[in-house]
Amino acid sequence: MELHSIIVHRLDKESQGIATITLRDNLLPIGERETEFVTNIKQVYYKKSNPNYGIFDPNTVTYPFQTMLRNYIEEQQFLAFTINAMNHLLGVINAVPQATGGYVVFAHYTFQNEEFVMTVMLNNKKQYNINDNLSIEEIFSLDIDKLDVANSVNI
Repeated sequence: MELHSIIVHRLDKESQGIATITLRDNLLPIGERETEFVTNIKQVYYKKSNPNYGIFDPNTVTYPFQTMLRNYIEEQQFLAFTINAMNHLLGVINAVPQATGGYVVFAHYTFQNEEFVMTVMLNNKKQYNINDNLSIEEIFSLDIDKLDVANSVNI
């Protein structure tokens, strides 16, 4: 897999609350860690979601993601694409009182000579660790195994 672009933004929202977003202002540098991270997400996505073929809705006003994605493909502005998508998500998630937020990962990669743009929302989960003093401490890590909100588009 070849990772071309990756960025993480944050969507904060408690159930019944109003959402806010925190946008990263530049793409993450791509290294082995980022490539392994996206590879792991991709494996979980295909293992759990049993993805199938779909098409975009022709109503681009109600469903603008396809237009945002097309603009990215034509203009190669990944950061602008992700910011536009996050602003759209903000409006959508505020309309769903029970919805909660998380970290939103956008990745553009090539796998087996095909290009993909993947978007996933991840949450922290509480885990425990034994520190150097042999005491138990709480740590939080991204719950990659739980992909409630995810899509992968073969572009």
